[in-house]
Amino acid sequence: MARTRMNMHEQGERFDRALADSERDLDDFFENGAVPLHWVGRDGAILRANRAELELLGYRREEYVGRNITEFHADAEVIADMLRRLVAGETLRNYPARLRCKDGSLREVLITSNVQWDAEGRFVHTRCFTIDVTDRRHVERLRSQTSDYLEGLMEGFVAYDGNWRMTYMNAAAERILGRTRSDVLGKTWHQAFPHAVGNPVDQMYQRVMSSRSPERMEFFYEHYGRSLEISASPVATGGVAVYFRDITDRVRAYEELREADRRKDEFLATLGHELRNPLAPICSGLELLRLAPLGSDAAAQARAMMERQTRHLVRLVDDLLDVARISNGKLELRKAPVELAAVLGSAIETSRPVIDGFGHSLDVELPPKAITLEVDAVRIAQVVANLLNNAAKYTPPCGRIVLSARREGDAVTVIVRDNGRGIPPDMLERVFERFARIPEATNAGGGLGVGLSLARSLIELHGGTISVQSEGAGRGTTVTVRLPLG
Repeated sequence: MARTRMNMHEQGERFDRALADSERDLDDFFENGAVPLHWVGRDGAILRANRAELELLGYRREEYVGRNITEFHADAEVIADMLRRLVAGETLRNYPARLRCKDGSLREVLITSNVQWDAEGRFVHTRCFTIDVTDRRHVERLRSQTSDYLEGLMEGFVAYDGNWRMTYMNAAAERILGRTRSDVLGKTWHQAFPHAVGNPVDQMYQRVMSSRSPERMEFFYEHYGRSLEISASPVATGGVAVYFRDITDRVRAYEELREADRRKDEFLATLGHELRNPLAPICSGLELLRLAPLGSDAAAQARAMMERQTRHLVRLVDDLLDVARISNGKLELRKAPVELAAVLGSAIETSRPVIDGFGHSLDVELPPKAITLEVDAVRIAQVVANLLNNAAKYTPPCGRIVLSARREGDAVTVIVRDNGRGIPPDMLERVFERFARIPEATNAGGGLGVGLSLARSLIELHGGTISVQSEGAGRGTTVTVRLPLG
């Protein structure tokens, strides 16, 4: 019996030692666990916190334990919701929250927690595991912000990994390249864009991939019909990032400026030639007048010739001045009611010497009833005379010119048609540009290249339109002017 009592006593001692060892192990696990852990009472007071929890937030134990947990949460509504749900018996898993550190910074965390109840079902404390996801969230936000930034770019952006597989493509790239992300992502550069294999852009990409040095180039993609400015740079992951933007409009504008500059130089050379042509006979006429008797036939002929050449000079200068006034917005129209026949008659009178000088016939077709226009008669006559002069100059001698007019609703249409040299197809869109000259020779030189430009400007100032048609070389030209009646 005594031995039995001794055995029971020894067993009790062993049980107590085992229980004490277990509690020490539990305390050690709590204190030294890698995951931050704290307990919170029903009133919100922090009852216990392990070393990882204190290190996460930067507090000493006496600064943290004993205080209310709400003091360390950045969002009052979050901790209130957590406590309410825990008291109701709910287990929280990865609940997002923000904890305030001692240095004032915030840590983004996920909290997993439940309540320890006693045997009678009373609230003892919560058990809260804290997982710090601040760096992960920062990376996610950075990634999201980067994606938002790339999506908002007007420039195209694509990214390739070290095996040339496309990993990213923004909306601008879809628009510029005319491809969708679903069509190209995951494919290699050559699989997605087989037309680019071996071209200068492909060669640049290969150099960037191998040298790890950025490069930039401008390239006209015939496949897209667009000019692109392309910048390729290596990235730390081993791939290549490519920015590109559509510069077609810029390149086209630059080419147009170059063409305008070329035409300006040509115009200046032509102007010198056109001014010299009448000046030479005027100088000769002055010499004749000095030598010939005042009333002689030679003197009369010299004066007549000088008057013609002077009028030609005046027309050249007037055209140049009108172009300058229109460019500066200083040309004013003097509109008044006038009959169409009178305006056309004035134009014919101005152009008759040129037409007759080349032996052309001129047919005039006017409507039977008088048509009254509200226009600047001098300017409209100037336009029609210019068209008749052009028809005479670009038609071989003894050609035929037709001037017709008709009413069409609330407008009048004036047409000048000839059977001359015609206009090349590539010039039809350019003949109204300033300083544009048709390369084929005319009967009397190509002019300054401002006549049709001036005509269009004057017609448009009247609210009308002017257009030109030609079926090609040797097929003649038709110029149509449409003017509103009112």
